[in-house]
Amino acid sequence: MRNKILIGVVILVILAIGIGLGFYFGQRGASDKGEALNMDGAPREGVAGDNSILDKADFSIMLPAGWRETSAPPGVSVMAVNAREKITDPEAQKINFQTNFSVSYDTLGDRTREEYVEYFKNTLKQVVPEVVFTGEQVKTINGRDFLLIEATVKQRGVDFGAAVALTAGGSNDIWAISFNATKSNFTSYGELFDKILGSFKIKNK
Repeated sequence: MRNKILIGVVILVILAIGIGLGFYFGQRGASDKGEALNMDGAPREGVAGDNSILDKADFSIMLPAGWRETSAPPGVSVMAVNAREKITDPEAQKINFQTNFSVSYDTLGDRTREEYVEYFKNTLKQVVPEVVFTGEQVKTINGRDFLLIEATVKQRGVDFGAAVALTAGGSNDIWAISFNATKSNFTSYGELFDKILGSFKIKNK
């Protein structure tokens, strides 16, 4: 299902900075927390032991080893979390935060791509005033161009890092792959995030 990016990403950013994320993940039970391994050392059911592909109706994307797909909030096409991650930040532990990525979709409407990016950033800033945009660059991975927007935000005593990679689909389509991690861990995920972006394929385009 193709969902609206602005709704999806606004919700995701709110979740990522801890407003409701503890409830969203914390109420899913112990199976979504911790090392994500069975007692014999094998990956738990639902957690990728090797890199795999999330194959959806309109796109496909890599699910890294140790990550699991989780129920996506409204407006988000797919969401996955690092189920093996050990979060050491006490405040992040309180809200059961896990590094995550998601995919969302929108159309340009009557905006140019440049106007859409400004609209996108302004909307996020209005909803989450604490967001600070720290970088913007175009990256080409496996022949696909992404506009990568990076940001930081501090909420409930936790510093978070976030990135949204926007890429064109058809003539009027925009897709977004969003990444969220604690600020102290964000840089270490750079290579993996690039691999996830490089695996993204849009169908029938």
